[in-house]
Amino acid sequence: MSRREGDVRQGRLHFQAAVFDLDGVITDTAKLHAQAWKRLIDGYLERLSRESGEKHDPFDARDEYRRYVDGKPRSQGLQSFLDARGIQVPRGNPGDPPDRDTVEGLAARKDRYFQEVLEREPVELLGDVVGLVRAL
Repeated sequence: MSRREGDVRQGRLHFQAAVFDLDGVITDTAKLHAQAWKRLIDGYLERLSRESGEKHDPFDARDEYRRYVDGKPRSQGLQSFLDARGIQVPRGNPGDPPDRDTVEGLAARKDRYFQEVLEREPVELLGDVVGLVRAL
């Protein structure tokens, strides 16, 4: 058995670095993301209803967020939601500005809304992250 295998078996690991994803790993930001998505989608659906005359129900920040958006890259989550609602929006291009009504532009607008929420509301840490970081 090598020294490294013995260290692993005895719980002695020697790290030089640790890399973590903050969003959803160290920090609990799901509620904040859901708020930003709700603001984006409700605003878009309200405008779509006014322009088309068709009624569009508000975004369900709990069920629809989990079903269509959570855990996916912004553009994919938005496209998933739009597909579920039967709403056609041009894809656009990565880098579309937040004022453009494309999937990419709307996703950029959601990111702007999320940044605004982060400035107003505290972010909670998940579990005993501080203890883990100190232990490492």
